[in-house]
Amino acid sequence: MLDAFEGKDQVDIVEAFSYPLPVTAICKVLGVPREDEPRFHGWADALASSLDPRPAATVRRRRSRRARTWART
Repeated sequence: MLDAFEGKDQVDIVEAFSYPLPVTAICKVLGVPREDEPRFHGWADALASSLDPRPAATVRRRRSRRARTWART
C-alpha cells in the first residue's frame, strides 16, 4: 500500500491507507481472496451503514440485506 504513494505530492491517507489496511487484514483473517477485497469493502460499507437507526437508513438496510446474502454465499 505504501508503494502506491511513491511520486505523489498529495494523498488522501484515509482513503488510500487508513481504511484499506484493516479491511485487508480482516479479509486475510477471514480467508477472503485478494481479488474479492473490493467486493468485501462494499459489503462492509453496506453492513455498517445499515446500523443507522434513522428512517433515511431504509435504503442502506436493503443494501445490507443484499450484502449479508452475498456474505453467506
